[in-house]
Amino acid sequence: MAEYIKLAEDKWMPSIYAFLHSLYNGIHLPSHDVNHHVRVWSYAKELLSHIYTKAPASCSFIEQALVGCMFHDTGLIVDHSERHGHHSKVLFEQFLSKYPQLALPNVEDTLYAIEHHDDKSLKQSAGFGVGTSHSLVDLVSSADDLDAFGRIGVYRYIEIYALRGIPVENIPAMVIPNLSNRFENFCCRFSNFSTLVETHRDRYLETKRFFEEADNQSAQDFIFSTDEFKIVNNMVEVLVNRQMDIKSAIVMGIMSGLSAGQVGYYMGLKEELGL
Repeated sequence: MAEYIKLAEDKWMPSIYAFLHSLYNGIHLPSHDVNHHVRVWSYAKELLSHIYTKAPASCSFIEQALVGCMFHDTGLIVDHSERHGHHSKVLFEQFLSKYPQLALPNVEDTLYAIEHHDDKSLKQSAGFGVGTSHSLVDLVSSADDLDAFGRIGVYRYIEIYALRGIPVENIPAMVIPNLSNRFENFCCRFSNFSTLVETHRDRYLETKRFFEEADNQSAQDFIFSTDEFKIVNNMVEVLVNRQMDIKSAIVMGIMSGLSAGQVGYYMGLKEELGL
């Protein structure tokens, strides 16, 4: 399995990195930048390692998964809404035009997965299993969902929802159903892999608890709000209004945190991001 992944990465990653770094030059979108796409591909590799306990018959599905993960959210630089998948697909088509030597098997499946990965409504799924046929869009969507959990997931939600024009006080209540749908879909798709599901349940619950606490007092006077709501408010200010990079936002959060809870979140986020 590792050999097939390495073959796919050696073939695609140099050109993808060059294209994406050019694409994101001058773009301020720390929650959904190139690093986000790399993390999503890392989660996809984790999922693939469970699906393929033996070497797959070919490298084609792995190549499709890699490309889908590395392009799925690129359209957010054009459109911050849930319709960004269409623009992501267009950008991937531009990439293929620039690098015609990179032929992708079943390219229509990959284009579909890129365009429709962000449908987070609850849906029935046959689920993944060892040796079964696999849905590319479900794999890319699930890998993306896993990056929405944990402390990274918290700041991803805050930035993108603020960029969509959602008032700060409404963000927590808007996040919770979307977050729950992500995890329920993940559980359905990977019900055959109970250990995998349990591995990510705690990360999901951490994010869910954060936004539930933020929602508890977000409508009250800011002075008496929860640590979680104060973090939401601060993240909107530094990431969206002041357009700080995430490293600077974390440093400011640690320095200005007035409670152990606030400082603890930023320290944890720093660790998750490897900064």
